[in-house]
Amino acid sequence: MLLLNSVNPEKWYTITEAEPIIGYGYDAILDRIKAGLIQAQFLPGIGGKQKRKREYKAWRIQGCEIIRYVKVHMTPLLPNAVIRRRVV
Repeated sequence: MLLLNSVNPEKWYTITEAEPIIGYGYDAILDRIKAGLIQAQFLPGIGGKQKRKREYKAWRIQGCEIIRYVKVHMTPLLPNAVIRRRVV
């Protein structure tokens, strides 16, 4: 939760910047974006000073969306929902 307090709700974060906050890797966050669990903006662009211009994809996630996702999908278990071990 300490990292969540440092998230600016108005800032747009790259997936790489959102990784330590959400706690998943790049591919896992991208899968959640494509599944619709995380709302993100897709920014197509053209590469820089190369002979062959390369297209790249840049995803941006707004800080308020990161906060929403963490609060909804990553909440700890309630005290009454304790998982009991089976004693053998």
